[in-house]
Amino acid sequence: MVEYTKPWLSLQQQVERLASRGVDAGDRDHAGGGPQSGGLLPARRLSAPVPRIRASRRRRGPGAHRVLACYRAGTRIEHAKDIIDFDRRLRMLVMDGVERIEVAVRMQLGYMLGRTSPFAHEDPACFTEAFTAPGTDPDSGEPVPSSHAKWLERADERRAKSDEQFVAHFREKYDDRMPV
Repeated sequence: MVEYTKPWLSLQQQVERLASRGVDAGDRDHAGGGPQSGGLLPARRLSAPVPRIRASRRRRGPGAHRVLACYRAGTRIEHAKDIIDFDRRLRMLVMDGVERIEVAVRMQLGYMLGRTSPFAHEDPACFTEAFTAPGTDPDSGEPVPSSHAKWLERADERRAKSDEQFVAHFREKYDDRMPV
């Protein structure tokens, strides 16, 4: 391994370095964007889709290709900005999808358990033994709480910290025990 010794570069210096390696920086006064717009992304990230690569004739597998310190002809800083925008939009779509799945799973869990009892989530008999059986720490051999016990503990911690109106309603009107 080699120690990392590259110096910090200002946005303008980064633009100049990329330009010296064959990247079309366009209007250099505006190429770096600026801190408020996220600035210029690191040259490593810019280089991912457009570096010049030399294949080794002697080696195969990992390390058979060498990324050169110059870029393919026609590479522009706008390519990096497009990648950043695409990455941001993709991340937002993925997170939106994950959130929808999470809400659907929670709703189904509450619906299915609620048919049994308003407090079915507290009853280990409503779950598989794999979820409710205590375990053993593989390193120390000490007993560890079941996944169900940990789940209930997290739910209690979240309820205790919650400032949601419906949680406050249950604290005031009922015995602070939340139904599923």
